[in-house]
This record gives sequence, structure tokens and C-alpha cells, in this order.
Amino acid sequence: MRKWAVLFLASGLVAAGVRYAVTRFPRGTEGPVSEQGSGPAALPELPPLGTACGSRCGVQRWAVKTLSDPERELVDLRPVQTTVESLAALPREPGGEFWRGGDAERQVFEVEAYLAGWDLEADQDLHVILAGMTDQRTTMIAEIPDPACAGACQAGFAREFAAARTALLACLERPNPEDRPIRVRVRGIGFFDRDHGQAGNAPNYIELHPVLSFECLP
Repeated sequence: MRKWAVLFLASGLVAAGVRYAVTRFPRGTEGPVSEQGSGPAALPELPPLGTACGSRCGVQRWAVKTLSDPERELVDLRPVQTTVESLAALPREPGGEFWRGGDAERQVFEVEAYLAGWDLEADQDLHVILAGMTDQRTTMIAEIPDPACAGACQAGFAREFAAARTALLACLERPNPEDRPIRVRVRGIGFFDRDHGQAGNAPNYIELHPVLSFECLP
């Protein structure tokens, strides 16, 4: 049984305060999106794909997961602000091993959510579980690649991946004597995963993968 570090969000009443506690989580087991406008600033322009580098870490759709795929130039880096609940309600449009599916896999999204759990995956991704701000029972996954992995170091966003991983770990280490829920802001590219027993998946298996920025909110 795989060990998980998970912050369980109490279901129900936000007015009464959402609380969480650290525990272990065993492995296994159509909504609107906001329009682009005067929202968050776009990411830097897509850098050219670098030469092969790094260690082999993942396999399935790995190039898409690390933004080193042949269709990477189709990704719109202007972030669309949305919610966990809206993304979890989108119809599934997964792509193939080296190509992207529908619009969601070609768009950067930004969400505010509760941090509901995290783990270090075998492929060295930091696997983060996000819970909706309105409905904490709705969750989705966000994955932060290791910039030392093949694909991730080639994509030109190694600095962003490293900064996001550092921000997550700093968020977890921040003192929280009143046991308040952890709110975060996460920006990443839409990605439809397959069902492989992952914890915290959305009903449609959409993820933010890769995560390009992570912020712990007050």
C-alpha cells in the first residue's frame, strides 16, 4: 500500500470553516470556463524546444505531460481563470501519445482551490490534489514535473517547474497553528489522463499537467 500525505477537507459548511488534518491516503481506488480578458498576465512566449537532456522518468504521454510534444505550439499561454468544479465538468477530449486532444489540452488554466493532498510519484512528478472552493467533494489533480527529467528540462520551463515545486514545499512548511485550510493558486495546462487508480482524480480525469506556477495564498 502506497503512503500518501493528504490533507482531508471537511465536507459541507464553508461558513463554519473548512478544516483539514494530515493523514495517509492509500493508492488505488459540462461546465463553463471564464473567458480571456483582463485576467492574469500571460506566461513568457513559448521557448524553442531544447536538445535532449535529463533522466528518463515517465512513459505514457510523457512528451505532452512535460510540454515537449510536437504540438506544443498549439498551447495558448494566456491563462484562463476558472474553477476546479468547472474543469471537472468538461467533456473528455484526450489526445494521443504525441498529440493533444480538444481545446482543454491546448490551454493554460488558473484556479484557486484548497490543497487537499500531495505525493511524490514514481515518475518524480509532485502529485497535488486540489479541492473546489465551492464544493470540496470535487477534486482534481495537478502535477509538477521534476525539471531534471527528460522532456521537462527540454521544454524550456525548467525554472518555472522548479519554482512551483519549491512553492508547494514552502506552503506545506508554513506554520498553521489554527489549523486553517490551505488555499492555493495553481496555473497549468489542461490534460486528460486515463484511469490508473490515481488518488484525487476529477470525474473526467482532467488535470493541470504540467503545472507552470504554484502560489500559497494568505
